[in-house]
Amino acid sequence: PLAFAADELRRYLARMSGVEIAVAPDPALPPRTLRLGAGPEVAAPTAADAFQLAPSESGITLTGASERAVLHGVYRMLEDLGCVWSFHGAAHEVVPSLPAGGARVAEARQQPGYAVRAYVTDIHTYHYHEPEVLAARLPADLAFTDWMGKSGANGFLFIRHPFDTDLTIPALLPEFRRRGIAPEYGGHVLPLLLPRELFADHPEWFPAARDGRRHDLGNLCTASPEAMARIAAAAVGYARLHPEMGVLHVWGADLFDGGWCHCGACAGWSVQDQSLRVCNAVAEALAHAGLDLPVCYLAYHDTIEPDLTLAPHPRVWVEFAPRERCYGHALDDAACARNARYRESFDRHVELFGGRARVFEYYGDAILFCGIAVPLTAVIAADLAYYHRAGAREISFLQFGAFSLWAHPLNFLEFAAQSTAARGGAGAARARVPLGPEWEA
Repeated sequence: PLAFAADELRRYLARMSGVEIAVAPDPALPPRTLRLGAGPEVAAPTAADAFQLAPSESGITLTGASERAVLHGVYRMLEDLGCVWSFHGAAHEVVPSLPAGGARVAEARQQPGYAVRAYVTDIHTYHYHEPEVLAARLPADLAFTDWMGKSGANGFLFIRHPFDTDLTIPALLPEFRRRGIAPEYGGHVLPLLLPRELFADHPEWFPAARDGRRHDLGNLCTASPEAMARIAAAAVGYARLHPEMGVLHVWGADLFDGGWCHCGACAGWSVQDQSLRVCNAVAEALAHAGLDLPVCYLAYHDTIEPDLTLAPHPRVWVEFAPRERCYGHALDDAACARNARYRESFDRHVELFGGRARVFEYYGDAILFCGIAVPLTAVIAADLAYYHRAGAREISFLQFGAFSLWAHPLNFLEFAAQSTAARGGAGAARARVPLGPEWEA
């Protein structure tokens, strides 16, 4: 990301000024630093993804807590010089010429209030088994990846379902790497971690319905040590096969009645405890294998209530996904009776998980909103302020590529601005309108 940041700065300044600047590594510079001219000495910030832009009469220094933070600082400086980015690629950006008399660069510091700012999509929407369809889609996804880097995102989750065969889209990984965007894998994978073809020989590994009969639908019998060991080993295999993975999401089947076990041994555990038992086992297996990888437990549908008696493993985070909430009101709006349940549930989850809480929001869900343009800017701003006050430091945004970008562009902008904004009175959110086909009128 640092080399990419230097090249992006060179490339855009050349377009804006007509002057090519040379870029070269300087062993005398501190790590994670770019310097134009004789920029001042600046101590690098240490908070996650924080950067500092320090101008002087003789040059500019840009330093960050990470190489990715330096890249974000480059884009912030270019924005302050008038650049406006686009979801739809460089052809739709605004890149102004610098005034003949020069331009003043303002000092800037930024420490995002959210340490993880991720976008999410279902991997099957890429049609990865149809090369022509995938090839036709990729240019738009590469343009969106570029916008993610320019707007401060640092994570991307590919949700896998039981009918999926792949965990990732390889063509996007180099673009993620150069921008410091961490790919995250998993999703509704429990039916995959325990292959259904094992049912014929080991029905006792699989869930029992309320009538006591075993079936190969849903998840597993969490009272079966063999089934738990199989799932943990398969999850370790995912992690070893994909060392670029930043987080592993271990979710049950995507059902309202989520496919958990009702046998005599499991009946004493809530569905929440059953799900957490699996996540704890996976986290312990990863730790035993020397893999320092966070695991996400999903609070969603039948696990949305915090009905837990087990303690989460130190590497397990709750992922709070309130899909059936009201989006006409912010989550903490006292006027909304429906959201009170979700707010109380979230507060309790933060407590139970010791602050290890991620929010999974649906602001760009073209399925939930039926493809209708639903501007949620006020709700997003209020939600992200509330979630942060309540203790969340990680947040993600479900979207479906072009379908969502056409219907919900303002929601993307507001989420990007609010998730990167400093919190606690230290700064304000900034949103820029992206240019593209839908704005040309």
